[in-house]
Amino acid sequence: MNVPSQQHPAEQDSPEIREHNAGQRDYYARRKPVRMDVTDSAYVRLHFNHALAASGLQRGETVLEVGAGMGRFTRRFAAGGNEVTAVELSPALAADCRQHLAPWPAAKVLTADLLDAPELLRQQFDVVAGFFMLHHLTCLDRHLAAINALLKPGGRCVFVEPNPWNPLYAVQITCTPGMRWSEEVGIYNLGHGNLRRLATAAGLADLKVERYGCLPRWLHNQLDRSGVNPWLEKLTPRGLRPFQLITARRPNPDE
Repeated sequence: MNVPSQQHPAEQDSPEIREHNAGQRDYYARRKPVRMDVTDSAYVRLHFNHALAASGLQRGETVLEVGAGMGRFTRRFAAGGNEVTAVELSPALAADCRQHLAPWPAAKVLTADLLDAPELLRQQFDVVAGFFMLHHLTCLDRHLAAINALLKPGGRCVFVEPNPWNPLYAVQITCTPGMRWSEEVGIYNLGHGNLRRLATAAGLADLKVERYGCLPRWLHNQLDRSGVNPWLEKLTPRGLRPFQLITARRPNPDE
């Protein structure tokens, strides 16, 4: 399922969103970072398992993954027996996502800004999930409100994001070829206080932020079989752990 490329209502009412989205489409049309590859790695399993546990997802529940990229996490939701819809802004990444979801023909992929998600998707999902995508959004308040509208009453949202207080991210963004501060600076909008304010304004309840992990992707994968990763995480101060798990829910009408 596709949203025609010429129809972008969110872009029509906001030059900021139009400029940002054009930059994102161009960026991923020219470059597909290795960190987005669809692989069965210890690093991917780490993030998916944390998100799965935090969301309380049950087999058969409906899932919407926003900013699905090439589908490295989407495949795992589908393989777990869940009805999956993916939303991806970049046509290039959405095409890859469809290819990787071919073994699960019931899975749907929308090429759209989350703000343009069709009306028929409102209140259709038990869980809305996203991995390393919130910090790429220019209007986080509007996107959180859109996420709330897509959840069923009592539905949950879960996001995996960088911890903005881990100093290694500044080094990574500065030194990694192809990474741009203009694309990544949004991690500093993901502090607990700002997230709570935005989530409350969007109508979401019970915001929680938990931090986990200790190593970058390549080193986590290298050391996984040694069994030292959990011990290294325990030795890492909680506030400096590199990843944060953000959860919230849509209240039931009687609350």
